[in-house]
Amino acid sequence: MGQKGRRFEHQLANEVTRSTGDECMVWPAGYSGSNAVPSPDIIGVTPHGAHALELKNWNDTAHSIDESDLQQLLRVQKSYLDVALLIDFDRREPLLIEPVAPSLDAFEVDGGPSAAENFKKGVPSGVEAKVMDSGALRFYYPALDDWPSAKAGQSAVEKVREWMGIPAVNA
Repeated sequence: MGQKGRRFEHQLANEVTRSTGDECMVWPAGYSGSNAVPSPDIIGVTPHGAHALELKNWNDTAHSIDESDLQQLLRVQKSYLDVALLIDFDRREPLLIEPVAPSLDAFEVDGGPSAAENFKKGVPSGVEAKVMDSGALRFYYPALDDWPSAKAGQSAVEKVREWMGIPAVNA
């Protein structure tokens, strides 16, 4: 992972933790990225359980997420209560997507949906996503007519806090 991505992981983890007081602890995983040990980018623990996030941060017109990254996230779902994918668009509200199937075991069995298809089902209207022949999930930069701007929408910190079920106490 590049320096920009790693800084984003640390910044998001720190801001979520600070804004929730003692209700939540969030930290970047030590073995995030291309590694033999499957690991999400960020791990959080709340009174509701454990949470794992894979983060993608970009400003291109389109970006693909490898099938292996999505499978890795679903693989660790056995160990965590919730998993999600957070896409932080430049100048757009971040997108948080939860998989539709509850775990890696719940799909790709007997012709079931792939990991990319599983996550694509959770993409809201206004954001275009396509499952590629390679198994990757490709997202296209949303237009302002279809998706809120970064100023009008929620921040990445607000999205993560809401997803984990923790209100802000030190905003």
